[in-house]
Amino acid sequence: MESKDTPSNLGEPRSTEPLTFKITQKWGFGMAPIKNAVQHERERHVKELLAFLNNQQLLFIDLQSISEVKGLFNRTLRQDQWDWYTVFEQLGRPSRRTAKIIAESLFQLRMQVKNGSEAEIRETKRKVALTRTVELLEVFLTPATPRGDVIYVLSTRELPLFLKIGYTTRSVTERVDEINRATGVIFPFGVRASWRVRDDQGRVVEKKIHQVLKELRVRTDREFFCMDFRDAVKIINSVIKDYHGDV
Repeated sequence: MESKDTPSNLGEPRSTEPLTFKITQKWGFGMAPIKNAVQHERERHVKELLAFLNNQQLLFIDLQSISEVKGLFNRTLRQDQWDWYTVFEQLGRPSRRTAKIIAESLFQLRMQVKNGSEAEIRETKRKVALTRTVELLEVFLTPATPRGDVIYVLSTRELPLFLKIGYTTRSVTERVDEINRATGVIFPFGVRASWRVRDDQGRVVEKKIHQVLKELRVRTDREFFCMDFRDAVKIINSVIKDYHGDV
C-alpha cells in the first residue's frame, strides 16, 4: 500500500480552497472612531450631568446619564474597548488615578440620587465638584486636538510583543494614523499606553527609555522593542519618575 507521504503525492495541493486572510479595520485596538449617533448620545448625557452638577438646587437627574458618563471614565481605566483611547483623548487624557476617582465619585452620586436624602445628594454633589469631573466633561464638549509632549507605546494585536516606543508633541491619534498610513504597515497599530510629560522633555525622556531598553531593540534605526508590555510599563514609569517625581 502506498503511503500518503510517497513522492507521488508530496507535491499535490492539500486543498483547492484559496487561502484568505483579510483585515477589515483601518485602526488599531482602542483607536476606533466614534459613530456620530453614539457621539451625540454621549454628549447629551454629558450635558445633562454638567447641568446637574452646576446647579446646586437641582436634585434629580436621569440615572442613565450618570451611568453613561461613568462608563466613559471606566473605558479609559479598563482599556478593553475598541474606542478606549479615542475616548481618553476626548476627555483630555486624564490620569488613571483621576479617572478612577471620578468613576467612583459618580457611582456614589448615582446611589445617592437613587436612594439618598436631599442632604446626602447635595453633599455628594459637593464632593464630585472637588474632583476634575466638571473640567474634563467641558473638555469633552469642546473638542480640541491634544498637544504637549507624550511618551507612547504602540503595538498590534497580531504581534503584541513588538512594541513601538516613542514620543510626540502632537495628538497620539494623529501620530498613529500617520504610522498606519505607511505603505509597509499591514496590521494597524493601536495605543497600549501613553504618558504626558513636561513640555520639552519628551525627547530627553524617550532617549533615556531607549538607552535602558537598548538590548531589546529590534533594529538600531527603528523604535521597536521585543518585550512584554507589562515590563515596558514598569521601566517607562521608573524613567519618568526620575524626571518628574511622579507618573
